[in-house]
Amino acid sequence: MLEHLITDEGSIAYDVAGTGPLVVLAHGMGDSRHSYRFLVHELVAAGYRVANVDIRGCGDSSVGWSSYERTAIAGDLVAVVRHLGGPAVIVGQSISGGAATIAAATAPDVISGIVELAPFTRKQSFDLLGVLRHKHVRAGMTQLTRVMMGSSLAGWMKYLDIAIPAKPADWAVERARIETALRRPERMAVLHAMTKTSPADAGAHLAAVRCPVLVIEGSADPDWVDPRARGCASSATCPRASESSRSSTGPGTTRTRRPPPPSSRCSSRSSRRPSPRRRAMPRAGLAPATVTQAAADLADELSPAPLNMSVVAERLGVKAPSLYKHVDGLADLTHRVAVLGATELGDALRDAMQGRAGGDALAAAAQTVRTYVKEHPGRYAATVGATPTGPEDPLAAALEHTLGSFAAVLHGYDLDPAQQIHAIRMLRSILHGFATLETSNGFQMSTDVDESFTWMVDFIDRGLRAAGRS
Repeated sequence: MLEHLITDEGSIAYDVAGTGPLVVLAHGMGDSRHSYRFLVHELVAAGYRVANVDIRGCGDSSVGWSSYERTAIAGDLVAVVRHLGGPAVIVGQSISGGAATIAAATAPDVISGIVELAPFTRKQSFDLLGVLRHKHVRAGMTQLTRVMMGSSLAGWMKYLDIAIPAKPADWAVERARIETALRRPERMAVLHAMTKTSPADAGAHLAAVRCPVLVIEGSADPDWVDPRARGCASSATCPRASESSRSSTGPGTTRTRRPPPPSSRCSSRSSRRPSPRRRAMPRAGLAPATVTQAAADLADELSPAPLNMSVVAERLGVKAPSLYKHVDGLADLTHRVAVLGATELGDALRDAMQGRAGGDALAAAAQTVRTYVKEHPGRYAATVGATPTGPEDPLAAALEHTLGSFAAVLHGYDLDPAQQIHAIRMLRSILHGFATLETSNGFQMSTDVDESFTWMVDFIDRGLRAAGRS
C-alpha cells in the first residue's frame, strides 16, 4: 500500500511489503520505485521487510524540493528508516548509491549495511583517451550531455537504450512508463537538476562508513571507461568493505540501472538484467489463485499495456501451456483478475466507510477509489465492463459488494430509490474519470490535483444534499 512520509519540504512516497529485517530500496535518477518491480518480490520471499521508496521529486513523491543533492536524498532515506524502525540495509542505484554512502556514514545507529548499484559516489574525472577508445561510453556521454545542457527527454531515452542493451522482457512498456512520467515538465526538471549534481559530498563520507558495503557495477556501463576500477576505488575507501564483497562486475554486462536478477542478488557474481522468468515459482505451487495473483500483479505493472499468457507464464517460471491446467485462457484469467479487483475494492470501500456517514463517508469512499486505481491500475481496468456469466459467477457477488458500498455512501443523503440509482451512476462515472485521468497523467495544468479532488468531492456532496431536499 502506498504511504507518504511528510517532511518539512515535501512528501516521500514508499510502500512496504513483507516481514523480517528491513531493506530500503532507492532507485536511480529519472525513474521511480517501479524499477525494483522484480526485486521486491524476491526479497519478501526471502524473508525481508522491504520499503520501496520514490526518492524526492520522483514517482509519487512531491516535487519542488530545494535540493536534489545526495546529502538531501540520504536524509530522506534515513528518515524513512527511522519512521519504519531500523536498523536497515539500504540498496541504492546511481545517485541513490551515493546517498546510501552518506546515510551509512551519518546514521550508523540505523543503517546496518549498504548495497550500491552502479553508484555515483566519487567525483568523476574525464578520461579523454578512454572515451575515444570506447564507443559506448562516448555515445552514453553524448546523450547525458544533452540532458544536462538542454533537459532533452529524447537524449535521456536514447541514453537508457545505450545503458540497458540487455532489455528485460517488459522493457517496451517500462520505457514508455518512464517517458510518459518525464513528459511532465516538473519531473523532467528534477532529472535535469540531478544530472547537474556532484557526487563529491558522497565521496567525502566514504572513509566514515563503518557498516558492510557491497558495490555492484556492470562492465559495459557507459558512464565509466573502467567500471570495475571505479567500483573498487569506491569500496576500497570504506573500512568494512571486504575483499570478497567490495565490488562485483559481470563480464559484458551493462550498468546496473535495473536491479540484477536473484542469482546475482544472492551471490553478487553477476549484474545481468532481470526478466519475469527469473521470479520462478515451483510448479507444485501453481493453482488458479496463484496464477490469478501473478496475473493481477503483472496487470498493474504493465498497465496500460494488455496482459498476455506468455508473460504470466514467464513470471511463474513455467511454459504457457501449463497455465491452461489452471485457467481456461486469457479471457478466463482476465475475468478472474476482475473478480479479485472488484473484491479488493469492495473490501477497501467497506473498511474506509466504517463509522462514517454523509460527507465523511463520501470523502472516504472517493479517496479509496482514487488510491486503488492509482495503486492497482491493471486490476481496476479489468473490472471496467466486466460482466458476470450468471448469478453463480463470483464476479456477480464481487460487483454487488462494490455497488453496495456506493449505495451505503448515499444513505445519508435522503434520496429516493430512483435518485439513488442515478447518483450511484454519477458517482462511479466521476470517480472513474478522475482516477483514470490522474493515473495516465491526464492533468497537465499547474493547479494542485489534490485541491481539484477535494473541490470535486465537496461539489458532489453539496449536489447530493440539494437533491435529497428537493
